[in-house]
Amino acid sequence: MDELDTQIISLVHQRTALHEKRRADRGGRVDLAHDNAVLRRFRAELGEAGTRMAMLLIKMTSRPDPGRGTTKDAHADTSD
Repeated sequence: MDELDTQIISLVHQRTALHEKRRADRGGRVDLAHDNAVLRRFRAELGEAGTRMAMLLIKMTSRPDPGRGTTKDAHADTSD
């Protein structure tokens, strides 16, 4: 499990870097069609929980430094 967790963390960082590169290439525009496709794919594969996971993943990888949020982020509701 620990190795899988390490891989997941690494993949989130890789996804963030790719997102930043793509956003820079598009002049800062967000690709909503791609985000919607990701949501549909996760829902199809993982059900309703997959939708929530995809939304979180998109949110985390759309900001410059996932996991290192503001104090407000540190106190966010994590009861989902």
